[in-house]
Amino acid sequence: MDLRDISIKWKIAIPVIIAVTVGIVLTILVTGNRTESIVVDEAKQGTMVGYRDTVLNSLTTMMYTSSYSSAKDMFLDQMKNVADLKVIKTEAIDKDFGKGDARDYAADALEKEVIEKGTEKFVLKGSHLRGVFPYTAKSDFMGKNCLSCHKVNEGTVLGAISISVPLTESFRRIRLIQYLYLGLGLGGVLSVTFVVTIIVSIILKPMSVLVERMKELSGEDIESVSDVKVKDEIKILNVQFDNMVTAIETRNNRIKEQMEELTALFNVGEILNRSDSVDEAVGLILHAVNIGFHVEECAVILLDESGGLNLKKSIGLSDAKAEAVKDVVDTSDIRNRIMQGELFIANNIEKGVGDFLVVPLKSAKTPVGVITLHKVKGTEIGSISDMEEIKRLFSIIAMQMSPYLMVGISKDKKRNIVNPFTCYMDIIKGHIDAVSEYSGAVSLAVVKIENYNSLCKDLGMDNASLKVQKAGDAISSSINNVHDVVRITEIKLVVLLPMVEKMDATDIINSAVAAVEPDVMVKTKVVSYPEDGETPAQLMFLSYV
Repeated sequence: MDLRDISIKWKIAIPVIIAVTVGIVLTILVTGNRTESIVVDEAKQGTMVGYRDTVLNSLTTMMYTSSYSSAKDMFLDQMKNVADLKVIKTEAIDKDFGKGDARDYAADALEKEVIEKGTEKFVLKGSHLRGVFPYTAKSDFMGKNCLSCHKVNEGTVLGAISISVPLTESFRRIRLIQYLYLGLGLGGVLSVTFVVTIIVSIILKPMSVLVERMKELSGEDIESVSDVKVKDEIKILNVQFDNMVTAIETRNNRIKEQMEELTALFNVGEILNRSDSVDEAVGLILHAVNIGFHVEECAVILLDESGGLNLKKSIGLSDAKAEAVKDVVDTSDIRNRIMQGELFIANNIEKGVGDFLVVPLKSAKTPVGVITLHKVKGTEIGSISDMEEIKRLFSIIAMQMSPYLMVGISKDKKRNIVNPFTCYMDIIKGHIDAVSEYSGAVSLAVVKIENYNSLCKDLGMDNASLKVQKAGDAISSSINNVHDVVRITEIKLVVLLPMVEKMDATDIINSAVAAVEPDVMVKTKVVSYPEDGETPAQLMFLSYV
């Protein structure tokens, strides 16, 4: 079953029930967690500290007796009924009192950390809280001078005590409270479910009356009026429903006309998707709006790279009037409003073009051009009282056209860009054609910068690139023959030597590269026409370094 098809009653009730349920569950979890934290904190600050002080004070007092070892063992045996207790010694007291058994020293990482750092540590493992406390030598430790017997510096850790107490009973009681809360929560959820369902059913009952009436209207006269006697949102819905019924008849009168407009808009989109050039797209779009929107006079003016205006196409306007419109659009006031993306009617024009609608063409906040609309359905723009629908439709057309025009303009620019490598190949071909008449030669030398990556790493890319450029200048300055030096990649220079044989060209290049800075390592290769190849492509291929 699709959730969108369920009753509004459940669409309202279910989220409320879920929210209450989630709130109760979160309350139980958070309460239980916080209660455990409070119990653990109380055990740390109360129980554990009390045990610590008791044990340390007792052990310190026993040290002043002659039977410390036996007294300690008896004390620890008695403490087993209260807590799990262990006394840990360190090597600092071995020299004075002898080495003890292995079990008397730190046995795990926690005990070693406490002895090493001299700070107490707590760890909760399962339902048992364990605390390890350092036994530090002080001149006044609970009224006793530790340094009188222990020959160590004050602050030295002499040992530690490990105390572990069970919190099982406390945690069990917390779980019982959580189960109690869970039971109460389930009861609360069931109560909320019942109450919300009843309330929502009562509130939405008038809606069922309206739904039934709408079902009846599907087979009755369109002028029927519903009757639901309530004074809340349902009444508002009822009134708006009556208004909708009235509006349907009016809207039907616009459907045929809008279908023509929608068809025209669709045609605009299809034209933009299929056109290969800006000129073709603009011409077809003007033809589409002429048929679909009965536009009789219209022009499309685009911005060129320099910011000037270029009249692309127009319909219904004489050449003189179209140029006059372009001049009006080029005035500072109208230009500024177009740049701001404002759709407006240009009026009070003195150049005899009459009032016209200005529709800016902007893509990504970048002005592309403008559509000017002068006459629709036999009526001048200045004489149309209600322009909102026309503005809306042409805003849509402008939104469709702008990005495609920007892309189209960019594509047109790219078609006119000449590939630099192609130009250089044409230069080589020109030299070959020239020397072939005299059975001469054309030599081509490629100079590769071998350590360009190292230069980039040491100097940075900009300085490394500058090094390559300087190398080309140094080579060019060292050649007295007619030549061309061109950088064709980041790491390669090409030296063209017309009317120079390969052997001579090799000597010239070897001499010229000697002028390159010593930290720039170069590798060269020389090929020649017609010895190595007869076309520019063959020479460039054979000169690969």
